[in-house]
Amino acid sequence: MKKILLLIVTLFLAACGGGGSSTTDVNSSTPTGALSITFAGQQGAAKTSGGVTTILDHNRVRVIITNPNLRLNGAPFKAMQDVAAVPGATFSFALPLATGYLVEALTYNELSATSKVPVEYAVAKAVSVVSADPTGNNVTLVLQPVEAKLVVPATVLQGKAVTVLANLSTALGRTATPLQSAWYMPQPKSSPALIFTNQTSAYSYKGLQTATAWTVTGPGERMYFKGVFTLKPYMLDPTKNETLKMWSFGAPDPAFGNVSSAILAPYNVSIPVP
Repeated sequence: MKKILLLIVTLFLAACGGGGSSTTDVNSSTPTGALSITFAGQQGAAKTSGGVTTILDHNRVRVIITNPNLRLNGAPFKAMQDVAAVPGATFSFALPLATGYLVEALTYNELSATSKVPVEYAVAKAVSVVSADPTGNNVTLVLQPVEAKLVVPATVLQGKAVTVLANLSTALGRTATPLQSAWYMPQPKSSPALIFTNQTSAYSYKGLQTATAWTVTGPGERMYFKGVFTLKPYMLDPTKNETLKMWSFGAPDPAFGNVSSAILAPYNVSIPVP
């Protein structure tokens, strides 16, 4: 069931320093207009297992607004605000009158001050704020569940290296994602029901991940893989001393029947090509 959530968040602009010749400096005297943001979508990522659909709820929303044509305090314009995800809540974004805004929204669960899980994401490009009328500037963001898919070989050989790729940009048909292409892969397991240990102290974020296949112990044995992803760095809030490790998104999720696996085979057998 779709739910509509209206967020209008109020920001006050501080005085700023100089900028480049191709941008416009903004300060406290720059004319502003209110941008109304309407969220459309499930308001919770849907996961299906065994024919039963569960909504992964969230409790916070982060709105990020940037504009490469503006400069604030000597830096490219960027406004960020976290608000409680309360349906029907009303806030206000006061922005300089300009065109070319990029508006992003990320819903998430704040498990603790150092643990936050992305749930949904939406983006709108080339947004204009050209009217001082509080009701004259509107944009609708369609939220989609944050998703990542692993690309693994159908068959792997015992004792050999296995290379795993992550597919982010085309998941669910989207063309944009809040997750960065560099990610971490815990040690593969022999069963999807086993808990993958996220050794955050050993995170090594890169595009390709590799593991070594163990020795076959029986016919039809499989290796199960999981990726741990985090946000793109510019989405972190510097005022909260956030780090990439504070934002953790695991995929695929065996709890919802989603797994990535490969058949494990001895290195000296002939594997038929499909």
